[in-house]
Amino acid sequence: MANFSNSSDNFFTCSVNWGILEISAACVYLLTAIIALTGNAVSAWVLAAGRKCKTELNKYLLNLAAADISLSVFCIPFTYTSIIFKCWIFGDFSCPSILFLQCLGIAVSVFTNVAIGIDRLIAVITPMKTRLTTTRSNFILILIWFASILLALPQLVVARAMRIYPNNSDSICYEFWPNHYYRNAYTITISLTTYVVPLTALSIAYSVISFTLYRRRLPGVAVRSRDELQLTSRKKVIKMLVAVVIAFAVCWAPLNVFNVLNHLWPNAISPEGEYFISYFSIAHFIAMFHSAINPFIYSFLSEPFRKDLKNLITGHCYKKTLRNSNKKFVYRACSRQTEQEAHELENYEEDM
Repeated sequence: MANFSNSSDNFFTCSVNWGILEISAACVYLLTAIIALTGNAVSAWVLAAGRKCKTELNKYLLNLAAADISLSVFCIPFTYTSIIFKCWIFGDFSCPSILFLQCLGIAVSVFTNVAIGIDRLIAVITPMKTRLTTTRSNFILILIWFASILLALPQLVVARAMRIYPNNSDSICYEFWPNHYYRNAYTITISLTTYVVPLTALSIAYSVISFTLYRRRLPGVAVRSRDELQLTSRKKVIKMLVAVVIAFAVCWAPLNVFNVLNHLWPNAISPEGEYFISYFSIAHFIAMFHSAINPFIYSFLSEPFRKDLKNLITGHCYKKTLRNSNKKFVYRACSRQTEQEAHELENYEEDM
């Protein structure tokens, strides 16, 4: 997270003049937060309650939705308020906890994206082997949260509110590192673990998946109508995979570049410059927009998901029955296709 501690006293006013630009930015940020919160909440609801065919991949998607919800709650409103007021108005105690939760949410979201990519890669290159087990998926989720907590933990130690002027209560939320070497090391670590390495992993995984799906021949005797349908389906999957990588790369690149330049080469982006806040605002908004489009990429574009959503809304997904002396809910079992083809596209599309 970028901070503005290196700028002059005149930079911090802890006030805002509500002009057209400020009002427009507030509306855009608010709309993004609403879309991210609503989209991920609906996604989590459908995945938890209405999925026709339960898979271990659901746990990853639920984890991703939870992380993106946390970003819409802890990143968007708190950061935008600090941008618009140019100070921290939420009290001294909340500074380290909010920065910790922001870093935690980002790390969990990114690491879960990578876990989904790796799981899909395994499903394609080893379609006949046992898929992800409950024990393994739970272990991976625990590992994701453990690594994310470790990555965000320094914020609880170094972040605190600093008074702008000695004679008033205006303050900024800032990371106080012992020296710039530690700060630079942490900045590089954050950039590598939440952007460079994940982007590389996603690019490799989805490239292998796309190449494998494109090259794989369908089993059995060639049937033109079937082959054309499967080819069309494969092209749709490949386009979706490309969209996942491009969305991640484009959304998170500006903020990572900004933070690296701001910390490692502060002269490149001067906090006293006229466009410093504008650069950060745009970069932060684009990054947060990723949490708003995730549920659409991973959930709403899936036909089974849309069917489950429709069933839940219309009340047809579950049936309530009275069983003997005790009242229990009996859930209608989902229909699972028993016939499995000997190619990985079928397995892959079940998780889409």
